[in-house]
Amino acid sequence: MPGTLGFPGMTRTSPSAVDPGPEPEKRRRTPQRGRPKILDHDRIIAAALDMLTDQGLASFTLHKLALRLNVSVMTLYTYFPSRDALLNEVASTIFSSFEAPASGLPWREWMAAYLHELRHLFDRYPVGLHLIKFDGEVNPSWMRVLIPLIRELSDMGLSGRQISITNNWIIRTSLALLIARISLREEGVSVRDFAIPLYDMTDADRALMMAIAEPDADIADDIYDLGVRNIILGLEDMLRG
Repeated sequence: MPGTLGFPGMTRTSPSAVDPGPEPEKRRRTPQRGRPKILDHDRIIAAALDMLTDQGLASFTLHKLALRLNVSVMTLYTYFPSRDALLNEVASTIFSSFEAPASGLPWREWMAAYLHELRHLFDRYPVGLHLIKFDGEVNPSWMRVLIPLIRELSDMGLSGRQISITNNWIIRTSLALLIARISLREEGVSVRDFAIPLYDMTDADRALMMAIAEPDADIADDIYDLGVRNIILGLEDMLRG
């Protein structure tokens, strides 16, 4: 019989009669996307800020930053043409985060709030103190911090040379206080270290030196607050004429 093997009870359909079933689906190819972007402007700025906080401005180079990001220096140059260009962007990131008090407050309240916000800014970004001016020039983005103060001084009735003197006095005094806050703990340790070997000091004097050298978590803020109060007193005296 066609289509049988000739064994009793056993038959096999010929190969031509086998139902092959549905044709297997062809494997779909997922379109390949481009290589993921491993670097962008914000990531570079964030890494630069971390590095500046850890190592300071003096030792900051694009070569070191490239090593930190695990990219080539030439890759960084595609985003920033120079070290100064990158530092300008870092400074802009820092100073644009400054939030001046709302206008319309009584001037004493406004000035205290402004000076405390200045402290908070440099608590967040200590390296910003060194980015106000570098390579001999004041960073343009620093104006974002200065302009609200100049505007408030004008609203207080000051003008011309008065504003110039007062603005410089307020900013330089507050920045000096902020720098002192940062170095306070290190200076306290230094005082303690040099006071110990001075054998010609009396016990009472040595005890006084050791007392002022002990680190105090609150003293830095207390010193800054004292500076703020004195700035406001000075402004009151200036307004009285």
